[in-house]
Amino acid sequence: MRPFGERDLLPGPDPSLLAPLEPFGVRTWTQALLKWLLSDPRVQVAIPATRDPCHAVDNAAAGTEPWLGPDERRLVERLADSS
Repeated sequence: MRPFGERDLLPGPDPSLLAPLEPFGVRTWTQALLKWLLSDPRVQVAIPATRDPCHAVDNAAAGTEPWLGPDERRLVERLADSS
């Protein structure tokens, strides 16, 4: 278990590139990654860890509908590849 690849996927892309994901409740790169994971129908649960209560609130928001569709998932994948 390596949270976010031990930060290999962080800090992420420029926040302005997340604008297409705002209708899905995504405001941060961490939320985009969690939402991407939970939008996969093969995934039933994710257990993000944090000591920061604000991060816990953000994580919980990423765990609610609406889920990302195929186009939005591909966007997150492209952003992850370019980070």
